[in-house]
Amino acid sequence: LFDRADAGILHGEFLAAFHQLVEALPAQQRIIFKMRFEEELGSQQIADILDIAPKTVRNQLGKALSTLRKSLLMINTLLIAYYFR
Repeated sequence: LFDRADAGILHGEFLAAFHQLVEALPAQQRIIFKMRFEEELGSQQIADILDIAPKTVRNQLGKALSTLRKSLLMINTLLIAYYFR
């Protein structure tokens, strides 16, 4: 159903949407998410830098991931509905 060009466009649109979702996270969740996945820091390192408890880092990261999962599920559902109508 898709050719390579369509797949490339879809991938680019998905990445742009994901970036917007990350930017829409509450500030602390966004900062922690980026430190963990863009800077590849561990929970203890993030906690030390932000002067918060490691448990807070884990809790905020869990909330961010949950929000992103829900949003991505909705995006995937819409994409499937659009392309297979």
